Amino acid sequence: MEGPSIHQLASDLQPFVNKKIKKIYGNSRFEKEDLVGQKIKEIFAIGKRLVIQLETTALITHFLMYGSFRINEERPDRVPRLAIYTYKDRLYFYSCSVKRIEDTDFKKSVLFEYDILSDHWDRKKVIKAMKKHPKARIDDMLLNQDIFAGVGNIIKNEALFMSNVSPEKKISALSDKKLALIAQNAQDFSFNFLQWRKLYQLKKNLLIYRKLQCPVCRTKVKRGKTGVRNRWSFWCPKCQK
Repeated sequence: MEGPSIHQLASDLQPFVNKKIKKIYGNSRFEKEDLVGQKIKEIFAIGKRLVIQLETTALITHFLMYGSFRINEERPDRVPRLAIYTYKDRLYFYSCSVKRIEDTDFKKSVLFEYDILSDHWDRKKVIKAMKKHPKARIDDMLLNQDIFAGVGNIIKNEALFMSNVSPEKKISALSDKKLALIAQNAQDFSFNFLQWRKLYQLKKNLLIYRKLQCPVCRTKVKRGKTGVRNRWSFWCPKCQK
């Protein structure tokens, strides 16, 4: 899941806030029984992570490549990574990573200036952080969660197409103006992603991701796994030289 999907999930889970845990179980490898009776103080997103803040503990979930969740509907024949019951609702996480951190206020340690959907996102700090890695490729940089928290592969491809930049470009080959454009397009598309997802209209608004032809010049789209992260890239060889 990319950042916008996690932010939407955090919003959907607000009915769990201020409720006490009645039951908790799952195959995640940390002690759970002592969390029974604790109140869920807050649920929020940071990048690609979902944070459930309890009274003494924060539960941090990353959905990896194939993670999923269910609300009030358990998947048959599947053991959840984590299941949380309140007196009214149930929440299930599957095929994901869940960590327990002993912290009464995890949010204080979060650098929201790098979260692409945060009100505290700081484009100047993002550009400065990018320039510390001149030999890095821009496709890898956009997936660096320490700098672009919440950006996933769809956002990466769309932001680069909107900026007319090839995924193969190195940071050193891009001007400050171009870096600023890429960063801004990544944020703009992330907010659009969030709205389109709410309306079930994301797929029809994608410009380059998994497309066969460039929507601008009709050139055949190049595709392949690129960068050290070996993730799928889609780009127009004419518009994104």
